Amino acid sequence: MAVSTSTSFNNGIVGIPQVGADVDIFQTSSTPKYAVGQRFIRSDGNEYVYSHFGVAVSSGGLLVATDASQSHSAYATTKSLGRIYASASTTAIAGETIRPGTKGSHYVEIKAGDATADEYAGGYFQTILGAGGFYEYRIRGNTASTAKTSGAQKTYYLELYEPIQQTLDGTTGMRILGSKFANLLSSVAATDAILAGATTCSHAAASYGWVRTLRGVVGIRTNNAPPQSIGSAVATVAGFVQLNAAISTAVPIIGYAADVTFAGAGMQPVDCYL
Repeated sequence: MAVSTSTSFNNGIVGIPQVGADVDIFQTSSTPKYAVGQRFIRSDGNEYVYSHFGVAVSSGGLLVATDASQSHSAYATTKSLGRIYASASTTAIAGETIRPGTKGSHYVEIKAGDATADEYAGGYFQTILGAGGFYEYRIRGNTASTAKTSGAQKTYYLELYEPIQQTLDGTTGMRILGSKFANLLSSVAATDAILAGATTCSHAAASYGWVRTLRGVVGIRTNNAPPQSIGSAVATVAGFVQLNAAISTAVPIIGYAADVTFAGAGMQPVDCYL
């Protein structure tokens, strides 16, 4: 889930930017030119989101935020790693008057020994059960894991954009979910997680550029599956989409085929509804 430390995230409220013809949807850059997640709608209704690519991707391909094995980190309260420190056991951060994990604080202290600085920036912290449960907060950044005392279990601090709404303790279950538009990769058959959109061009690993969202009719590469019929369900498969004769619960359905006059691989216009 880690992204470049130079990645720009923004939690401001923005409207639809009034953009001119100079926005290049085919631009790729090694450094961010906009905040990740910035979007605009073109005059024809197409929507584009500025994104970060975790690996090299090809043009016209289907993108996911990460595959299912990496999409989130969910921790039960009984595990030795990833447990939230009860606010009563934490120490206030310099300059803060409220202890991490306490209502009103923007910080949470988490027991885990492998976090790198800002690994979770732009993602989401969810309290999934227990004290303070059933809230979601956006993550501004995090510290690297360090030992509280000599030989002690390492911890790190999450910094949240929003203040904690209810005090957390050792009964609180948690999940960290990555940004939908950071660390993107091509869809992976049978392990697709969070669908992000389609590439407008090819990008190198750790680069930035615009992604077409899955709304309206979007051109996406198809695999070699034979065509079915107009209106066939279109599902994900390893960086492409495939036409299905019937809807399957095994893979995400992203829309319906708009043109099946050709057989074999190519680009299929998909009427997406995500």
